[in-house]
Amino acid sequence: MRVDLIGLSTFVEVIKDQAKAMDKAVDNAVVATANEIRNEAVKSINKQSRGEKTVKRGKKKHYISPEGGAPNTDGGTLVRSIQVTHLKGSQEAIVFSPLEYAAYLEFVLDRPWLEPATEGKEDLLRENILQFAKKALR
Repeated sequence: MRVDLIGLSTFVEVIKDQAKAMDKAVDNAVVATANEIRNEAVKSINKQSRGEKTVKRGKKKHYISPEGGAPNTDGGTLVRSIQVTHLKGSQEAIVFSPLEYAAYLEFVLDRPWLEPATEGKEDLLRENILQFAKKALR
C-alpha cells in the first residue's frame, strides 16, 4: 500500500504562518494591556483625593492623599514619567516610572499607584488576546 500526501508542505506553511500571526497577536495584546495599566495609573494619580494633611509647595497648598490611596498629583512629574517599555516579539511589557520617589510612594508611604492599576487586568489581557487573534487569523 502506498500513500501520497499532496499539499502537505503547503499545509505546514499555513500552520507556520498562523503560529507567527498568533505570536504577533499575543505581543500586541500585551502592549495594549500594558498601556491600559499605564492609563489607569495616570488617572488614579490625577484624581485628587483630599486627605487631612496639607503641605505648602511654593504658593500652592498640596493635599496629601490618604494612606492606601494613590498619591495626588502636584506638578505632574510622576504622571509624565510613567512609561511602557516593550521589546517587539517578546510578549512582555513593563509599566514603570524611573523616578526614585515613585517606588517610595508605592511601597514606603503606602500611596500605591501602579499595583492597583494592575488588578483585574488578567481578564483584559485575555480579551485583548482574543480580539487580536481574531483579527490575525482572518
